[in-house]
Amino acid sequence: METSPDGTTWTVARAARSPNGTVTATPVPLTAGATGVQYVRYTILTSQGQNAGICPSPTASGCLFIDSTELSVYGAAH
Repeated sequence: METSPDGTTWTVARAARSPNGTVTATPVPLTAGATGVQYVRYTILTSQGQNAGICPSPTASGCLFIDSTELSVYGAAH
């Protein structure tokens, strides 16, 4: 996850791996870049099936599927 005060300069605020198939909130506290935040971005690196080790091959049906259902960001308003 990265944070930015201006949408141009980005700081790696937390290098984290989230569990696959999580149905409850998974808090990810920031370890850097936590002040003056106006923008947050996160990058999904691999598909859920490949991470979970359930795909026989990357070309199997559904194995290249990448999904993010919800992202909530909490903090003081600026």
